[in-house]
Amino acid sequence: MTDLKELNMISELLKDHKCIAVAYSSGLDSSVLLRLLQEAGKEIIAITVYFPYIPRRAVRRSEEFARKWNIPHIVLIDREIMKDEEIARNGSYRCYACKKRMMSMIVRIAKRKGCDLVIDGTNFDDLSEIRPGLKALEELDVVSPFAVLKVTKERIREMAKELDVPEILPDTCLLTRLPHNFQVSDDLLREIDLAEEAILEKDIPLVRARYFHGGLKIEVLPDDLQKLVRKGIREALVEELMELGFDPITLDLKGYTGST
Repeated sequence: MTDLKELNMISELLKDHKCIAVAYSSGLDSSVLLRLLQEAGKEIIAITVYFPYIPRRAVRRSEEFARKWNIPHIVLIDREIMKDEEIARNGSYRCYACKKRMMSMIVRIAKRKGCDLVIDGTNFDDLSEIRPGLKALEELDVVSPFAVLKVTKERIREMAKELDVPEILPDTCLLTRLPHNFQVSDDLLREIDLAEEAILEKDIPLVRARYFHGGLKIEVLPDDLQKLVRKGIREALVEELMELGFDPITLDLKGYTGST
């Protein structure tokens, strides 16, 4: 049992709820939230939603984490969201449309499982950013304990170490690899996902493969740039990505900066 002060804080915040469903993205915030609730002895269910523009590695990571810590876990698959006009054209309100549909699904399943509360991993720092999805959380009465308790991202990283949660680098949906107001297809999303998988297999921990005029602009961490231009690695990767239909293939020499 950990002696984190947040343990008592979150226990007090959620004391009136017997079963809690956690919207689980497999990111660091929601992973730490699950472990914190587990340490607090709460009855929890992790629920992960898969849309065609969510990297498959995120779903695999969610399953592995839940299995490791023996946390009940449900994966919901929804391909029909691609019929949503805002999602299909990668519109400026895509995040709201996505979050509203995702959380509606989670709330519905949570009720069926006997849970009286749905929570997510939104942290205090997130409130100062432009995040259209936050409006959907409010509309569906989804609670964000870290935001309510003013827990920052840096503090979550500290808690992760004490809760034995491994480092999880930031990841985003595949729609961020595409221009706004661009017609999205399932095939292109799948190809971008496969392209990123191919790059990650080259000992690269983080990648963004951004679609650009039929090709890809690859972003990796600055320290990893050299790995992709080594003799043999570059040629093999170019061949793999061209087989997926991408050309030209460029490497952003600035490296990944966190912006989209």
